[in-house]
Amino acid sequence: MINLEVDYLTIRAFCADQLFTWHELVHNGCIVYKDNRIVDVGKKGSIDVPVDLFELKGYTLLPGLIDAHIHITGFRSGDYIKESLLVPYSTFVARAIKDLESVLMAGYTTIVDAGSTISLELKKSAEEGVIKSPRIVASGYPFPRPSATETYTFYHRNTSTQGQASYACPYRASSATEQMNLGKPPDTL
Repeated sequence: MINLEVDYLTIRAFCADQLFTWHELVHNGCIVYKDNRIVDVGKKGSIDVPVDLFELKGYTLLPGLIDAHIHITGFRSGDYIKESLLVPYSTFVARAIKDLESVLMAGYTTIVDAGSTISLELKKSAEEGVIKSPRIVASGYPFPRPSATETYTFYHRNTSTQGQASYACPYRASSATEQMNLGKPPDTL
């Protein structure tokens, strides 16, 4: 892997000696992107490649990977109760930033965080380029899946009916959440 110092506002395509598309190895391949999203992949000459491209002679390109289920929490021990009581929140955030850098260096350009508020908080920093990170699609904490005798809980809102739980959804949507994980009591499944 090479570290490129490129102006991503002007470069709209990367071309290399080889491009691995998961289906085949393409010689003289290019990846074309717009608004930080890949819009075309293929052999130079068979796809429209803009003039503002970056040539990578002697390299192989690999389009970005997407991790559709990841938890960016900063936890390390697996004992979430004990660790959340003993470790400062700022340490979880610092760990999460390092985790995001590692995921990016592994080739992932987009992650879907399946349940943490840290990803919601770091998303803006990633978009601004303050931290090195793949694009983050954040969900925040999942709604719990209570037993038939428990109530729905939404942060500090305890709700005992589905109607009350539905009230929590718009509140949740206002927190910049891009997806919601909803649970139902077992008797309603």
